[in-house]
Amino acid sequence: MLTSDLVRFDVGECYVTPRYLKRRHAGAYLRIAQEVIHIYDSYVGKQRFELEAALDEYEAHRVGYKILRGLVKILDGFAEYDPPEKLDYPAFRSRLFEFAEEYRPIVRHPDLMHQEVRDSVLARFAKEYGTLPCDLYGDLRDHAVLSARGEEAPLGVEWCLAAAEI
Repeated sequence: MLTSDLVRFDVGECYVTPRYLKRRHAGAYLRIAQEVIHIYDSYVGKQRFELEAALDEYEAHRVGYKILRGLVKILDGFAEYDPPEKLDYPAFRSRLFEFAEEYRPIVRHPDLMHQEVRDSVLARFAKEYGTLPCDLYGDLRDHAVLSARGEEAPLGVEWCLAAAEI
């Protein structure tokens, strides 16, 4: 389902009517849909913020923002995202921050007064509790990994355009 900011419509005196994609531009829309599907396919296994950066780069110099964002919205609705690792991230961060509390202040660059740097504290934590996850914030939306484009819908190019109902 498209959000209201992506729906294209005309307002008449008595009616609000949707503006559909025009058949004469079907070739261009099919090409755009193929390219967006290809971007999704190439970012399986990567984090959401990387996918969104690629989509932002793709749409940066394009006209027809609503059509492109509508296609992306539909594909994203069927995409499956998972955390990078099976882990209770909030509990892990809490344990890490409690551990790091005794080494405060932790600085980026050591000086005469402050010797503790982030990497040394993380190394001590890993030595005491085991390995660290690849991403401390894997439970957050932008850090989720695209695991699949979505298998429950026939996400071909034509289906994607038909589902947009723009």
